Amino acid sequence: MQRFTVPIHRVCGTYSEIGFKQGEQLRNSSLATFYKKRLKQSVRAYQADINETKAILQTYKQDLWDELIGLAEGLEWSFTDVIQEFSGFQSNWKKSGCSAIMTNGIYIRNYDYSPKTYEGRLVFTKPNTGFASVAFSQRIFGRIDGMNEHGLTIGYHFVNRIRPGRGFICTTINRLILELCKSTEEAVSLLRELPHRHSFNYSIYDRHSDAAVVEASPTQTAVHRSEQLLCSNHFSHSSMHSFNRKHLEHSLNREGLMHPFLNQSPSLLEGYQWLNDRKHKIFQTDYSNYAGTIHTVAFEPTHLTCLIGLGTTNRPHFFSLQDWIDGKPIRIKKMLGVIETDIPFPYSP
Repeated sequence: MQRFTVPIHRVCGTYSEIGFKQGEQLRNSSLATFYKKRLKQSVRAYQADINETKAILQTYKQDLWDELIGLAEGLEWSFTDVIQEFSGFQSNWKKSGCSAIMTNGIYIRNYDYSPKTYEGRLVFTKPNTGFASVAFSQRIFGRIDGMNEHGLTIGYHFVNRIRPGRGFICTTINRLILELCKSTEEAVSLLRELPHRHSFNYSIYDRHSDAAVVEASPTQTAVHRSEQLLCSNHFSHSSMHSFNRKHLEHSLNREGLMHPFLNQSPSLLEGYQWLNDRKHKIFQTDYSNYAGTIHTVAFEPTHLTCLIGLGTTNRPHFFSLQDWIDGKPIRIKKMLGVIETDIPFPYSP
């Protein structure tokens, strides 16, 4: 059992400035030290091609390339190392959990993973030439789950890492969706285009209560659409079954536990409690196998509001993305949570 905190980061300006500010802030941190050590391993595992990464990012949004340049300057790392470690191109990914429900205008999600690589950064961004957003960061540049100023929300769900392709990992893909898409329709279209490194589900919801789960692999995609959907860690479309892992009991069980909630009409707080309250058995504690709940988010796209809690907590924090867009201060400096494991975090929690 351990307590941990997640600070709230606020960054605005040009994309280059956003990258530099974050890099400068992290330059001498334990998180930067963690990534410097990881870099030695990642070089042996894969090679991120600078020209290929640049070509893809500039095809969709030039500004994100500028952010990586700023990040390198702020961290005082070589640009080659920043592309290798943070761009998300050709990176590898460990297995993980994650559950999501989209219903009644609310997107609720548990992020299930191990503390070993959790960054502990909730980031509010407001770029001069892009969409404002609130999201948990991963690999600094990427995003775990979040919502942008148009009310588009997204989260990823690991399925498999067999037969990897040449493409981006889930964190960078989420970032691209939040940066470029205003609706579920646009997000689905972009997810069909982007090159995927591994097989993941992407749960998507917008302010029109349009829900989608995109089953994406390196070679093909399938899409489920409805006003109410749920998502765990397996592909359900018949054409995608070959990408699933052999043992799906854990994912199927969580999916079954979520089904009774689909036809209910929860408030934002009730939706949050569905996934965070352990009595519903969706909250997970298997941290040693990359399947323990670290944070729970509940987004309300219509009002650009959210509830966020860490670990096991009955007191989530309320945030308004609209207030951030309007220039109002975010008074919460950090969040506190309790997690049932002694596995250390890569930062000082």
